[in-house]
Order: sequence, then structure tokens, then C-alpha cells
Amino acid sequence: MIFDWNDRIHYIYGEMQVCQKVGKKCFEEELEFLNNCIVLKEHFPCTECKGSHGTEQPAYVRADAPLAMSPGTCLYNVDSKTLPIKCNAHHFSTYRLCSCK
Repeated sequence: MIFDWNDRIHYIYGEMQVCQKVGKKCFEEELEFLNNCIVLKEHFPCTECKGSHGTEQPAYVRADAPLAMSPGTCLYNVDSKTLPIKCNAHHFSTYRLCSCK
């Protein structure tokens, strides 16, 4: 399932090519601007928002994810210098937030 916001920011779960699926291109250099709780809360019903480590963030943990994954939590990458946010990264339990043009 793909959702869009202002025809530019897209999110989807369990897929690597979010932007490609809507005929657009992902811009990794813009992902850092989405990597914070304020933006995540504009797009997802976060029960909490916390820093994490992963190239697939920013993301929202799906409601049907295992309890150990903290369903409803928004995650942002706290170490994007060491683990750069990547357009093609994904996780089966999350919705990704991506910038597409």
C-alpha cells in the first residue's frame, strides 16, 4: 500500500522501491530532513517516537508488528553518519517515509 502527502513524501511497508512504484525517484540527500519526530508525527499516529539505528529509518512500526518491535512507535536514525539513511533500505515491520520527486 502506498500513501502520498503533497505528492512528494511517500511511505509504504515491506518494499524497497517506494518512489519507483509511483513513477518517481527517491532522493537520499533529502531523507535526513524527514528523520525526526516532528515530521514522523505529521505522517503517522505515533504512540511514541524514539531514536534507533538503521538505514531503513525514518519509519513507523506497523500495528501488526510483533510486540517486541514496539508497534505504533516512530523511529528515527540517531547515527546517520555511520549508518546513512538509504532509499532502498526496508524492514518488514515498518512503514518507510521517503522523499520522492
